[in-house]
Amino acid sequence: MASWWMPEKQLMILRRMASGEVLLHDTRRDIYYWEANKKERATPSAKALFRKMYIREDYYGREPDVARMSLTPTGNNEMGYNQHRTLNKPDDRQ
Repeated sequence: MASWWMPEKQLMILRRMASGEVLLHDTRRDIYYWEANKKERATPSAKALFRKMYIREDYYGREPDVARMSLTPTGNNEMGYNQHRTLNKPDDRQ
């Protein structure tokens, strides 16, 4: 088990992706956003998750500059380690 806790905003992104919400990455502008609400950005936390290899890019059937993000097995494991945590601000999404 990890000796540290994942930041809440990163955990919120993983939980939203696990529940079926789609996170997109515009590689040309290097921004991350939600498919359901394109104005809702998740760039700083999603970049950190991508660097840690908790999420990955899938380019199947999308525009050339837009990738759909998906959870990796490592991301699923980290969510399992943090499953008991309740988030302080469930409405404060990034």
